[in-house]
Amino acid sequence: MTNTHAITVRHLTHRYRTGKTGFVAVDDVSFHVERGEVYGLLGTNGAGKTTTLEILEGLTTATDGEISVLGMDPVADRPRLRRHIDPELAAQTISAGQSPLTEREAELLELAGRGGSVEDIAAAAFLAPGTTRNYLSSAMNKVGAQNRFEAYTRARELGWI
Repeated sequence: MTNTHAITVRHLTHRYRTGKTGFVAVDDVSFHVERGEVYGLLGTNGAGKTTTLEILEGLTTATDGEISVLGMDPVADRPRLRRHIDPELAAQTISAGQSPLTEREAELLELAGRGGSVEDIAAAAFLAPGTTRNYLSSAMNKVGAQNRFEAYTRARELGWI
């Protein structure tokens, strides 16, 4: 996507895979921000503001849509893009948002952060290993992580656990 805007978002959609149906956090959002322009995202709790910012920073991958930040793809060009984003401001902005994790997902991520197998985590939480895997998988999707320890680390960084 080539453009002269600082930020371009076209038909952005993000779905969290939870349960059988999933949850749409961002639904077909489009906007652009000119260089030097100040832009705010307003909405009620759960409207998708934090998820949109996480996608713009490359912390979470969009389910659908096109995103360009300073002419770069936030996921593919994340190392290069990070030089242009104030990490302290970004962290404050993201951590101000409410956690998308359920109480049980947060609990299991805390246990995952201690190390151990899924069976160990399941035993500590008094759950079946399959149920534990489902909760951890849901939490990993919500924070855009590839494994349970990465999910634990990101959730801690975001102040969600």
